Amino acid sequence: INNDVAPTEQFNALGEGAEFTCGEAALKGMIEKIVAPFGIKHLVTPNGARRNTEDSTKELFPHRRFHWTCGSCNTKKRKMDDTEVGCCGFKIRFLLQDKKDNGKEPYLLVKEFKFPPTSHHLLVSTQVRQAAESNVITHEKQLSPTKVKLLHSFGKNRVRAELAKNVLIDQHGINLSRNLLNGVMQRGRNEAWGANERESLTIFYGAGWELKNYSAKFGVNGKFDTFSDNNTGQLLGWYEQCPLEVLNARVYGGDAVFIDTTHNATTYSFKTGPPSVIDCFGHTAPAGICQVREEEIDSMVDMLDALQLNAPGATLATDGGPAWPEVARVHRQHQIEDTWHNCENGDTKAAVLSNKKNKDRFKELKSKALYQVFSPEELLDDIFTEMRSLAGGNDILLNYVIRMDHGRKVRAATHTTKVFSCSEKGATSRCEQNMSRLKSAGTKKTEMRSWTLGELQNKHRRIVDGYEATIRKEIEDAITEKRYLSHYVLNWEAKERPHADGLEIVTTTENTPNPFHLLQSTKREIVTINMERPNNAASLGVTLQFHATEEKLGLNLEVISIAEGSFCRGSMLEVGMRIYKVNGKSFSTFDEGAELIKSTDGQLQLSLTVEKPPSIGTVYTIQRKGKGEEQKMLCTVFIPDSDDLHCQSNYHVHTCSFIRCRYIQRALIDHKTRSMNDLSTIHSRWHIKNSPLYRVVYNNLVTLMKVDGLGDAALPAFLTPAPNPTECAHSSIADTGDTDEDSVEEISQKLVVPSSKVRRFNDANFIIKPILELAKEDAEVFRMVVPQLKQMYQNSLLIATSKSKKVQNAKNQLAASGASLPIMPDEIRKKRDKTDDINMANTKKQKKVKKKQAKKTKLSQRSKKDDNDGRHVSSREEESGDDDDDNITLAALGGKK
Repeated sequence: INNDVAPTEQFNALGEGAEFTCGEAALKGMIEKIVAPFGIKHLVTPNGARRNTEDSTKELFPHRRFHWTCGSCNTKKRKMDDTEVGCCGFKIRFLLQDKKDNGKEPYLLVKEFKFPPTSHHLLVSTQVRQAAESNVITHEKQLSPTKVKLLHSFGKNRVRAELAKNVLIDQHGINLSRNLLNGVMQRGRNEAWGANERESLTIFYGAGWELKNYSAKFGVNGKFDTFSDNNTGQLLGWYEQCPLEVLNARVYGGDAVFIDTTHNATTYSFKTGPPSVIDCFGHTAPAGICQVREEEIDSMVDMLDALQLNAPGATLATDGGPAWPEVARVHRQHQIEDTWHNCENGDTKAAVLSNKKNKDRFKELKSKALYQVFSPEELLDDIFTEMRSLAGGNDILLNYVIRMDHGRKVRAATHTTKVFSCSEKGATSRCEQNMSRLKSAGTKKTEMRSWTLGELQNKHRRIVDGYEATIRKEIEDAITEKRYLSHYVLNWEAKERPHADGLEIVTTTENTPNPFHLLQSTKREIVTINMERPNNAASLGVTLQFHATEEKLGLNLEVISIAEGSFCRGSMLEVGMRIYKVNGKSFSTFDEGAELIKSTDGQLQLSLTVEKPPSIGTVYTIQRKGKGEEQKMLCTVFIPDSDDLHCQSNYHVHTCSFIRCRYIQRALIDHKTRSMNDLSTIHSRWHIKNSPLYRVVYNNLVTLMKVDGLGDAALPAFLTPAPNPTECAHSSIADTGDTDEDSVEEISQKLVVPSSKVRRFNDANFIIKPILELAKEDAEVFRMVVPQLKQMYQNSLLIATSKSKKVQNAKNQLAASGASLPIMPDEIRKKRDKTDDINMANTKKQKKVKKKQAKKTKLSQRSKKDDNDGRHVSSREEESGDDDDDNITLAALGGKK
C-alpha cells in the first residue's frame, strides 16, 4: 500500500469485475491484510448470504452470493450514509461463478466494492493510526461497561494493578495506561467502601444495622453494636455476629471459645478479635468479630458478654496476653493458652543455642511438654528439668522454660486436655485459624492496614459464607447416608479405639454425683429461682457451705441440705445447687451472703441466682491389665443414670472433646441405662442433628423432593422421619452386632429389579404410559401429573448422580416404592436428545411424520427456484429415526428390542 496514492486508486485490484479463484477463506485473509493499516482488523458476513449447495464446489466456496463489511466498526457507523463524514462505508460483494459452459474454473466475481473518501478509516492520519496500533487505552470512554465493571470489582477487592493489567491483556487483549487503570479501580473502591471517612463509616453502619434484621433462614436476628466515648463521640469499639454465628455461640460456646487479637487490621488503631468455636464437624466455626482500642480486661469482658461467649465453666483458649486470666475469672471459665503460640515462641527462643544437637533436643522436649499427656505427672517434671539444663546460663531461654513450668496448668497438654481438646495431638491449636482466614494466611497482612471498617466487615462475612457452604455439603452427605456423627468424630474414634483395649474395672460406686461437674458437664446452667417468702418465715431452713477456694467457679454458697417444713422445699431449690447472687447482689464472704439472705426477712420475693447441681450416676475406676505399676493407670469413668447427659472419663488423653469415653463405655461397661450403640455415650455437641444448619438443610431437601398429594411416600428413605439420635443405634466404624452397616432401613415390600436395561425401561414404561394417556385426554389430570413428574425427575437426578454406597442402597429402596420412580417428562429438558424420541415415539409418531413430510415438500419446492444471479437454495435435515415401527427402539439406552 502506498500512502501517497489516493485511496480509490489503491484498491483497483478489488474493484467491480475482479475475479478470484483462490477460495473464500484465502481471499478473506488477503483482503484483511490489505485493509488492516486503515483500522479494519477483520471482515464479517452480514445476514442474507446464500449458501452454495453444489457438492463439487461448496468446500472451497461455502457461499454463492454474499458480501463482507468492516467488523471493527459498530452497527451505527456501518449504517451511516456514504456521504456523511465519519461513516465506515466499507463493503465488497461477491457472486460465485461456477457454470461449466464458459470453460473456466469456479471463481468469485466482485459485483460491488465501496470504500468512500468520507470513511473515518481514510480520514485518520497514518501517525494517529500507528499510535492506536499499540492498543494502549487512555480514556475510560474507550472501555465497554463490562470492562469498567470488571475494573471496579478489581478495585473493590484491592487487586494489584499489575495483576489487573495482566488479566485484561490475557483475557481481553487490551492494554490500559497506568493512570486509567488506577483511576477506574480507585473509583470502584470508592463506590464500594466510600471516598472518605464519613462515607466509609456510613457504609459500615448501614451494613451493620441491616444485619440486625430478622433472618427467616435461621430464625434469629444478627447482632451489631458500637461503643463511643461519651465526651468526644469517638468510636471505641464495635462487634458483629451473623445469624449463623449467633447460633454457633449458643450451641458450641458452652464448651470452648477460641480468641486471639491482632493489630493493624484496618486504618484505625484497633485490636481485632474474631472469636471462634468448634462445631460437630471439627471445624473452627466463626462466632463473631469485634474491635477494641486495647486488649484490656473490661473491653474484652464486655465483648464476650455481648457475643454470648461467656458461659460459666467453658474453656477460654487465648494467647498469652495478660488480660485473659482475669477475663476468664470474671466469667468463671477455664483459661488455657493456645498451644501454637507457645510452640512457635519456643522455636524462636531455641535459636540462641549454638549446638545443633542441643537445639534439636530442646525443641523435642518442648513439643512433648506441650502436646503429650504424662501420667504420672512427675514425668513432666523430668521434661522441664532437662530443658533447664539445656538452657544453661542463657537468660532468654531460661525465662521461657520457667514461664512454661510455672504456667503448666494452662500450657501443658497434661493439664489443658482436662478441660478441652480438639486436636489429634491433644492440644488446643485453634486460636490462630480464624485470624489466618482473615489475613488470607498472612498474604494480606500488609494490605489490611489500608482497610476501612466496611472492608473488614465484608471480609468477615465472606468467611461466614464460606463456612456455611462447607457445612451444608457435609450435612447433606450425612443426611443421605443416615449418619449421625461426622467423619471427624468417626476418624478420631478409629484412632483412639485401641486405647480402650486391655482395661479392667477396679471399683464401682453407684448413686454418686458427677465428679466432672463444671469441668465437662452439659449442665452449666445459671438459673434464677423466684420464691414467695411467707410473712411468718424467719429463716430459710437451708444449710449452706461457703466456697472461696474455687476461684474459677466464683464465690458461692452450696446448698448442703434443706430442712423438713422449709418453704424452700416447694420451690425449685435443690441440694447441691450453688448460690451466686441474692436479689441480684454478689457477695465475697459467708457472712455477707448470709446477711443478704437474712435482709430479705419480711419481703415477699426472694430471688436466688443458682447453678444446677451435678448429675447422679455410677462412678467406675479403671486401669490397664498387666504386671508392673508402670502399666497400671488408674482413671475414672462416670455414667449418669439420666439419659440427658453423656458418659465422661479422664482416661488417657480424654478431654472435653467427649469422644474417647464413648469407647471406654462400649468396650468395658454394660450399664443399666445405656446400650452399646447409644449415642448418649458421646456428648450431644457432636450430634449432627444439633448443628444450627441441620434443620435448614433438611427442610431444603424435603422441599426439593416433596410431591404434593404423596406425602412421605414420595421421599427417599434417608428423608423419612427418623428417631431421636440419642435413641437410635449409630452405624459407625465402632459398632458391633448383626446390623448391616450399609443398610439404610428395612422395607417390608421388596421389588425384583431386572438386570437388563431394556426390561427395566419397558417395565417402568408399562406403568407410566397409562398415566401419559390419561394426561393427554384430560386437562385436569395433566395439571396434576406434570408438577409431580417434574419433582420426581429432580429426585431421581439427585439420587442417580450420588456415588455413596449408602445412598445407592437408598436409591434401590426408593425404586422399590414404585410410585416414586417416574419417566422423565419431556418439558423439563432444554435440549433434545435420543431419549425424547424413545419416550414420545408411540404417542406422537404419526403427527411428527406428517409434519416432517410437509416440511420436506416445502423445502423441495423452494430448492428448484433460481434468481437472476443464479442463486440456488437447498436445505437438508437429518432423519431422527422416528419413522420406525410401533415398537420402541432402545438404541439410546444401548440395549435391544
